[in-house]
Amino acid sequence: MGATLVIPMQQVKDLLSVEECVRLQEEVFELSASGRAWEGASAWARPDVAAMAHPRSAKMMLGGMEPDWWGIKMIAFSDGDVDAKRRMAIVTLFEAESLLPAAIIEANYLGFMRTGAAGAVATRHLARPDARVIGVLGSGAVSRFSVDAHLALGRDVDKICLFSPSGERAARFAADIRQRHGVDVETFGTADDVARRAEILITGTGVGTPAFDATLLAPGTHVSAMGHQGELDPRIFSMARTIADEKANAVAHGKLSTAIAAGAADAEVVAASLGEVIAGARPGRRSASEITLFDSSGLTFQDIAVGVYLRERVLERELQQMVEIDTDTAMW
Repeated sequence: MGATLVIPMQQVKDLLSVEECVRLQEEVFELSASGRAWEGASAWARPDVAAMAHPRSAKMMLGGMEPDWWGIKMIAFSDGDVDAKRRMAIVTLFEAESLLPAAIIEANYLGFMRTGAAGAVATRHLARPDARVIGVLGSGAVSRFSVDAHLALGRDVDKICLFSPSGERAARFAADIRQRHGVDVETFGTADDVARRAEILITGTGVGTPAFDATLLAPGTHVSAMGHQGELDPRIFSMARTIADEKANAVAHGKLSTAIAAGAADAEVVAASLGEVIAGARPGRRSASEITLFDSSGLTFQDIAVGVYLRERVLERELQQMVEIDTDTAMW
């Protein structure tokens, strides 16, 4: 028999700081540049929702960190209108040599935090050093965690410019950021108003159509695109130096995939992966006037890096909740 950790969301919240998550994301992306962190193919399960009492879909993702770890992430979604949507994410972490499932982690909070942290890492390596105005499109979890991670970088920030289609949610979001971080937050009536003012633009929207007019971006702007794959104006790919979380992932699942489907871009617009930029293998920003874009759709190795860290902290503090797993593969 083997023992598997179960790490619930509250332990994730208690043990994972924004600063640690940013560090972990930077490290694992750098590992990916040399193949020491890798991503497998992902797959969607989309049953015939018309025949289902409770319409659901799911995404399965696989990745690993050499030489010791690999893992599977499953995200289950409800279908329906935006307000009714729910999601549940689970990461199962395996020891590569033994195939023992070392941890099962409730990964909703983990997933949003590592998403925000990855966007902040991209900003650290791609934005102008003197960029001090952050624009935010969207007021959901992706935007909240992204703002937290950006403010954990230690950059000087003059103002956050915010747009959300819901004025009520925008007001709550702005008040929360002001209270927790003491940063000036100004809300605007349109996404374009934010895009034209931002020096660093975070897109965390759930919309399937372009959220803003890319031609309004000022020279030197950096965009960390963290939301729905359809949220970007396809013209941005002809304007910006595009850095992907991983090229194959951007082409298949990222914002770039939508532009490719529309005939507005091709795979060759990807100048580098984020890991290559961090490792110094390929350049990121090449001038103060260049527009840079980070196309993020999420990679399993991001979750695995956090999962390994959480497992170590749980064992270190003797907080473990265990389940017994029979590792005898004999069927009779």
